[in-house]
Amino acid sequence: MSNFWLREIKVNTAGKEFKYPDFHIEFRIEFDDTDDPDMAIISIFNLKPETENRIKKGQVLVLSAGYEGDIGTVLAGEISEVFSYTEGQDRICEVEVIDATERFLTTRISKTYKAGIKASQVLADILAVSGLEIGRISLPDDVAYTNGRTVDGRLREIAKEIARDGGASLYINNGAIFAVPAEFSQDIGVLLNKDTGLLHSPSRIDSDDGREWDVPSLLNYRIRAGSRVQVGSKTANGVYRVVKGRHTATQAEFMTRIEVAEA
Repeated sequence: MSNFWLREIKVNTAGKEFKYPDFHIEFRIEFDDTDDPDMAIISIFNLKPETENRIKKGQVLVLSAGYEGDIGTVLAGEISEVFSYTEGQDRICEVEVIDATERFLTTRISKTYKAGIKASQVLADILAVSGLEIGRISLPDDVAYTNGRTVDGRLREIAKEIARDGGASLYINNGAIFAVPAEFSQDIGVLLNKDTGLLHSPSRIDSDDGREWDVPSLLNYRIRAGSRVQVGSKTANGVYRVVKGRHTATQAEFMTRIEVAEA
């Protein structure tokens, strides 16, 4: 990214593309490495009423952002709420998006599996009906159920339980679900220093879950939960795993703020 001042934002949904600066667009995305869906609040200003009415709950929405010549997906998911209101001279269409599916969150399953089946096989089977892409299933202890396994309940809770049986945890990222060890890092690597978007030196975090540094940077779509970042600063130096963070785009801000642990 070299042209940091030339922002680009695109929203694709309802068969249309809304592009900044043709439309004023703001967003806030919270992400982490848990099984809770990442959520975005996206505000599109001054749409025509007929266009606004086309944006509905349950539709797929893809939000991309970056800078001229370097733009990528920040969040892809399902619209969970749409709310429109007037503020001063502006009409604002506020869209809430989660990167999970209604099927994953609400579907109930009841199945019995044969003796000897492994936890990874059960997970792959039940996640196939979630509507999510399977990003990776990697269980540190891929137990075999000697007496078989019966599951009965909400898909989300059953998937968490099976992942725990195998020593892993679940998290969702951009519509893909992962069942991986807590320390798992995706291969995506981002360099953050004063020349590549780091806004100021990271500050220490006092946490009990491995998080060590709070790192502020210019908005970077490549940064997501579970990815690796290499930080070079007066305080933090090294390779870290992203635990949680936030992407923000407003008139005043265009930034990504993350909390990281040792990779």
